[in-house]
Parts: sequence; C-alpha cells; structure tokens
Amino acid sequence: MKAIKQAVIKVSNDLEFFKEWLKIIRGYSNLTLQEEEFMSIILSKRFELSKVILDKELLTRNLFDISIKKEIVEMLELPNLQRFENLMNQLRRKKVILENNEINSTYIPQIKDTNEFIIAFTIRKDGEG
Repeated sequence: MKAIKQAVIKVSNDLEFFKEWLKIIRGYSNLTLQEEEFMSIILSKRFELSKVILDKELLTRNLFDISIKKEIVEMLELPNLQRFENLMNQLRRKKVILENNEINSTYIPQIKDTNEFIIAFTIRKDGEG
C-alpha cells in the first residue's frame, strides 16, 4: 500500500481556489502576478459558466462575451477594455489562451463533483518503470 500524505488548502470561494491553483503551477506557468490574477478570474468565470453550459465552444464564446469582459475589467480595476485585450494578447503569446479564445487545458484543473481537487506526484527512481 502506498503512503499518502495530504496538504489541505482551504478556500472559501471559487476565485480563491483558482488563485491557489495558479500559485501551485507557478513553477511552469511563467505567468506574471498580474497575469495570474487575470487568469484566476477567467478560470473562476469559466467554472461558474461550465455548471450551466456543457458545450465547450458555447462556453468559450460566452466566457468572452462583452458583459463578462467588462465585469473582469471592473474586478481588476483596469483602466479600459483595451487593457483587457492587451492581457489576453500576452496570454496568447504564452500559449495560455489558444485559437478561438480557448484556454490551454493545462491551466484548467479537473475538479470532481464533490468539489475535491487532488494533485498526485509519482516519483520514479532511476531504473524504475
């Protein structure tokens, strides 16, 4: 039987969860702190919408609807929608946002219906399978 160690990170809402998620993957995400903040809001909005919109293409289209863009601009206290678009372009260059505004699946955590999220590490020593 494998020994399992747990580290519990408590969050009180979806946005806090996505902020913590982006901190966990910070080592390979190469995002600035502002880009992390921006992405945490986008991921939170996406998660919220995914509960009612099951079609992936429709979900992406609604995620970047003008009303949600304006909401994100307000939440981040950006000066205008142009700054939103500039951040989107930065994320496109980093391959976080892909064609058709789709989010790179690497940045979307798989959350169980029970609101559990598990990260597992497998350590293989030299010569092991």
